[in-house]
Amino acid sequence: MNDDSQIKKLSTSELIKNIALNSDNISLNLLLATRKLFILDGKRYLLPEYLWNLKQRGFYPFISISNSEGKVDEKIDLTYDRTLQKFSILKPDSSVDEGEGPYCDNQYKVLYEKINELKSEGFFTNEIELELEIEKNFRNMVLRHLRYSWLEVCRKTNHSYHRYRWELPDETIELMKPRWIKGNEFRKWLEKNIENTEAQRSPERELVQKQIYEWFGYSYDTSMDQESGLTNILDSNEDPIKSVEEEIFRGKFFKEIATEKSSNSHHLRPAIRILGKEKIYQLVYRILDSFGYDENSDAKIANDFGLSKATYSRFAGRDWRKGDSFEIPDLWKNIAHVVASDPIFFEAAIDYGLKDSIEFVLEVISKEN
Repeated sequence: MNDDSQIKKLSTSELIKNIALNSDNISLNLLLATRKLFILDGKRYLLPEYLWNLKQRGFYPFISISNSEGKVDEKIDLTYDRTLQKFSILKPDSSVDEGEGPYCDNQYKVLYEKINELKSEGFFTNEIELELEIEKNFRNMVLRHLRYSWLEVCRKTNHSYHRYRWELPDETIELMKPRWIKGNEFRKWLEKNIENTEAQRSPERELVQKQIYEWFGYSYDTSMDQESGLTNILDSNEDPIKSVEEEIFRGKFFKEIATEKSSNSHHLRPAIRILGKEKIYQLVYRILDSFGYDENSDAKIANDFGLSKATYSRFAGRDWRKGDSFEIPDLWKNIAHVVASDPIFFEAAIDYGLKDSIEFVLEVISKEN
C-alpha cells in the first residue's frame, strides 16, 4: 500500500499486519507516532512516551533494582534504548545479521500471529474488542521485553562473573559472583535473599545461582527466540500493572513482615515465641497469603500450628474490631506500618480488602502516640 492517506486510515491490527508481513516502515512510524496504546497512571501514551515515563521512575515497579547495583543510571538509559529499539527499528534487509540489532521484526510477527490465532478461535465479536485485545497483548509484550532488556544490559555492563565460595555451617557452595560487587556485600545479599540458609539441607546450587542471575543479570546473552515462555505474557488475561503489584505485595511485603516477626521473636508472646524462628516465619507468611483468597482460614491456620483460638486472635485475628473494647493484634500493627511506608503496598492492600482495617489501625496508633 503506497498511498499515505490510506495507510493513516488503517486500524492498529492492519498496521501490525503490514509491519509483520511487509516490513513496512511507513506503517511502523504511523503506529509509533499516532497510536496511544499504553496506559500509565490513567493516561494514554505513545510507546516512546510510555517507556520514557517509566524510565523517569527507574522502571519501577516492573524492574527490581538491587540497592547494591552499580552504574544504575547508565543501565536504565541503555535499557530504555534497547527496549525502544526492539519495537521501532526494522532490519534493513534479510542479509543483515540479527546480532547487529536488536530489530523489531520478530516482535510484530509474534503479535500478528497471536491476533490471527484469536481471530480463528472466534474470540472477537467486533473490531473494538479486537483493538482492545491488541492493546493488552502489545503492552504485555513490551513489559516482558523491558525486563529482558534490563537483564541483557546488566550482563553486558557487569561484564562477567567469577567464582565465589559461600561458606555455610555444614558445607560450602561454589557460586558465580558478579565481578563488580564486593565479596562481603555479596555475602550479605545471599544471607538476606536466599531462603533456608539455616535449614539442615542447604539450598541447591542451581536454584541459588538462578536467583543470583535473576537479580544481578545473566552472564550470557538472552535470546528471545529461544525463550520457551515467549507467548506466556501474550496469553495472559491479567492486567500487567495489577499483576506486578500483586507480585510485589505477595513477595516483598509478605517476606518483609515474616522476616521481621521471625527475627524478633523475643518480642512476641510466649505462646508464639515457642514455635521457633522458622515456624514463626511460616505462620506469618501463611496468614498474609490467606488474606487474598480465604476469609475463614484463621481456625485452620491456628490448628495447623497448634495455637489456641485466644493465642491466635491476639496475634493475628481478624475479628478484633468487633465490639466497643478491642486490642489490635500484634501482626496487624506491623502490617499497617509497612503498608503505610510504600504507596505500592497500599494500593495492593486495597485489592486484598485490607484498606479499612489498615487505616483504622493507623488512626488508633496515631492517637496513642
